[in-house]
Amino acid sequence: MALFKVIKVFDGNTFQVDGWTWREHSGSLVRATGYYTPRLNEQYYFLPKQKLEKLILHQRVELGNVHSYNNGILSCEVFINGIPLWQYFPEYK
Repeated sequence: MALFKVIKVFDGNTFQVDGWTWREHSGSLVRATGYYTPRLNEQYYFLPKQKLEKLILHQRVELGNVHSYNNGILSCEVFINGIPLWQYFPEYK
């Protein structure tokens, strides 16, 4: 896939981009695969969220292999300058 600008970060691996299209679906929400972080309202969710904001907020990311589409969220591999996003989060592997 192409590069997409990150508009908002929701938690440590879920964020909004300026719009994607995949098969018959389109949207703006993305969940990065390869690692798991606490979700909104779970204890300590803000730590990986802050880390992700520093890494990708207002930056361009590449969306790779799609693993699933569910409830408007595209779950896929995400890359920053060719490096998989999960490599920045080894503590959540």
